[in-house]
Amino acid sequence: MKQSNKITAIYCRTAHDPYGISIENQKRVLHEYATEQGYTNLAIYVDEGFSGLTFDRPSFAKLEAEIKAGRVSAVIVKDISRIGRNSIEVMKWVWEITDAGVSFISINQPDGILPTETYLDALLAASLNGGERE
Repeated sequence: MKQSNKITAIYCRTAHDPYGISIENQKRVLHEYATEQGYTNLAIYVDEGFSGLTFDRPSFAKLEAEIKAGRVSAVIVKDISRIGRNSIEVMKWVWEITDAGVSFISINQPDGILPTETYLDALLAASLNGGERE
C-alpha cells in the first residue's frame, strides 16, 4: 500500500466541455485507478475550460505550489496531454517533479508510470496530441 502523509494529486483538465462529461470521467477513472493501486490521501485538482497551451491555470498553480512545498508524493493524470500541449514544456515539468521525488503517473501511457526510458515515447505522444485543437 502506498500510504504517506503526502498528497497523491489527481489532475484533470479540459479546454472545452459544455456538458462536464470529460472532467467527471477523468475524476472517476483517476480516482478508481488511485484507489485500486493503493494510493491514499487523494487530492483532486481540476482546471475546466483552460487550454493546455498555457501553464497559467489556477488549479495547476496550486498543484505546483504543493509540489514545491514537498507535500505531494505522486501526480496522476489520464494522459500526458492533460498537463499541457507544449511537449517540451510538459517533459521539462515532468523531469522537474520527478527529480524532486514526485512520481508521475499517466494511466493511458504504457506501464502507467513514466520511467526515464519512456520519456521519449511520452514526448512523442505529447507531440502528436499537440496538433489537436483544444
